[in-house]
Amino acid sequence: MQFSAECLSCESSYRVTGIACGPDRLSVDWVDEGGTGHLEAGTADGVTYAGHYGYPQLDDHRRVRFTLFRSAAGELLFVGRWWNTADGGGGEWAFRLTPQPAVQA
Repeated sequence: MQFSAECLSCESSYRVTGIACGPDRLSVDWVDEGGTGHLEAGTADGVTYAGHYGYPQLDDHRRVRFTLFRSAAGELLFVGRWWNTADGGGGEWAFRLTPQPAVQA
C-alpha cells in the first residue's frame, strides 16, 4: 500500500520525502533545516518500533522509539520520541501516514 506522510514535531519543520512501512519495519526520509535525514525502525510485535536515525546515514547514538496507532480509515500514526545518547538531547516525534489510492495505468 502507498502512503502520503506528514511529520508532526514541535521542534522543527520536516518535509517527508520518502516513506516505507511494512509489517515489521518503518523507514522514513526527510528534509529539515539540519539537512537530509533518514530513520529505520523495526518491530517484533507490530506495535512498538525501535531504531536509529541520522543525517544522512544512520547513527548508533541517535535513537527512536514509536508506538503505532491504526485508525478505522487505514491511517497509521507513529507516536514516540527521539534521543541522542552522545549529547543527551531528545524530544517527541510523530508521523501520520495516510493511504493513497492505487494509481491506474
